[in-house]
This record gives sequence, C-alpha cells and structure tokens, in this order.
Amino acid sequence: MNSSRIYYGETTINIRELIESNRKGFIRLEYYGIKSTVEEETTQYGIEIVKKEYANKNLIKEKNNVANIAENEEELVEIITTLKRNKVTPIGLEDIVKDLVRDKITD
Repeated sequence: MNSSRIYYGETTINIRELIESNRKGFIRLEYYGIKSTVEEETTQYGIEIVKKEYANKNLIKEKNNVANIAENEEELVEIITTLKRNKVTPIGLEDIVKDLVRDKITD
C-alpha cells in the first residue's frame, strides 16, 4: 500500500474562545488528507487532524485520523472544509465524520 499526506490548511482557536480555560495561548489545528493506493487500482481517502496547543510556553501535540471516508478527492475536500469551518479537534474527528457521512447517505 502506498500512502501520502497532503496539507489542506489550518485554523486557530484563541484560548479566549475556550470558556473553561484560564490559560494564555492558542491552539492551531492542521488538517491533512491521506491518499492511499491499494493494489495499484483502489484509492482510499482519509483525514488527519493535528492539534498543537501553545500554552504557558509549552507545546502539546495531539492527533487523530480516520481512514477510508471518501471515494474521491472532491468529497475529501468538502469534508475537510466542513471540519475546518467548525474547528473540529482530533478528539471529535471520528464522531463528526460519522455524522457527516451518515447525513450524506440519507440525503
């Protein structure tokens, strides 16, 4: 299996946007598409989100990915655009993607 990771953009969450936080700093969310080719004929698309939290002079990284969620690159870009617009973090990635894919099937 051959796999590549493509950067599709980022968004920032200021700590002020997080009501429950007393810290100073910000969170950067980076969104990647993962393109995997299986047996030279089948292409699968997935998503990875990397969260970089800059607080109190420390960097905390967290990431999560979901494989095989789109049939083509256009569908992948549509999902990533929705994730970026709503500032989805790695912890919510799987649940949100399930909802997005389910909604698309029932439309």
